[in-house]
Amino acid sequence: MRKTCKRCLKPLLTCFCQALTPIENRVKLIILVHPDEEKHPYNTALMTKLNFKNSKLIIGENLSYDSQLRSEVSRPGSYILYPHETAKKINTLSSAQKKEIKTLILLDGTWRKAKRILYQTQFLQDIPLLQLPENLNSIYHIRKAPQKNFLSTLEAATHSLNLIEKQNYSCALNVLQFFVDKHKEYMAKKS
Repeated sequence: MRKTCKRCLKPLLTCFCQALTPIENRVKLIILVHPDEEKHPYNTALMTKLNFKNSKLIIGENLSYDSQLRSEVSRPGSYILYPHETAKKINTLSSAQKKEIKTLILLDGTWRKAKRILYQTQFLQDIPLLQLPENLNSIYHIRKAPQKNFLSTLEAATHSLNLIEKQNYSCALNVLQFFVDKHKEYMAKKS
C-alpha cells in the first residue's frame, strides 16, 4: 500500500504541501465538489481549500437538503462563479459592487457535473452569477479543457479573488505549477 500525505491526500510522490502558501482572503470561498471529483487524482478543489484560509469544501450533487448551506449562501453578498449569458463579468464591477461580495461559490467538476450541481440544488437558482473575463489562460494542462480559456478551480478562485479583492494572490498558483511539474516529471520517468 502506498503512503499518502494526511494533509493533501496525495501519494507522497506527488504531495504538493511544500508549495502551499496559505492566504488570508476576505471573500469566503465555498467549493461545491461533485462526488465523482472528490477522489480524482487531478482535482484542484482541495488544493484551493488548503491555499485559501477562508474557504470550505462541500461534497454533493444535489445539495437541496443542506439547510446550513442554504442559510449561508442565501445571505446578501453571495455569488456563484459560473459562465452564463446572465453572469456579470467580475472585471466590469465597480469597487463598491466588489466590496459587497462576501461569499463566492465555486462548482468543482467537469462542466457537465458542475451544471448538474447548479441546476439540481434548487436554492442555487436564486443566487446571482459572476464570471471571469475570457482572456485568461490556464497553466493546468494535466486535464483536457473543453475550451482554451477554461480554468481549474484553483485558477478560477485565484483570478476571481485577484479581481474582487484587488490583491495579487497569484502566489496561490505556485502550488498548481508545482503539481503540474511533478506530474510531468512522473510521466517522463514512466515512459
